[in-house]
Amino acid sequence: MPGTHDITPPVLTGLTLDSINLDATAAPATLTATVTAIDDLAGVALIVIVLNSGPSSVSAAATVQPPATSANQTVTVTFPQYSRAGAWTIDELKLRDAAGNTATYNATQLAAMSLPNTVSLA
Repeated sequence: MPGTHDITPPVLTGLTLDSINLDATAAPATLTATVTAIDDLAGVALIVIVLNSGPSSVSAAATVQPPATSANQTVTVTFPQYSRAGAWTIDELKLRDAAGNTATYNATQLAAMSLPNTVSLA
């Protein structure tokens, strides 16, 4: 629309994880997260997930092509072989729209939305 500027960040509407128990002892472990989000004008363009366990972290990003006002996107996170065993928490789930507006969710916010926020790594 002429004269309309997108100043509103995307909104997370859902998160599912294909497994909450992973094993990276014999080989790298892969976590597939499915993220659903909405954005009012420009469309969701990028999703970033960062997981932490003590001093260790892993992250992954997925580009939504083309940007979508209603996105359903998978993000694949790979834990290297011999990654630190124990609980890994989603420290940050970031959504960015095509206009550059960003929304960031932490583990506490995900839990408050009844969404998963932790995986266990053997």
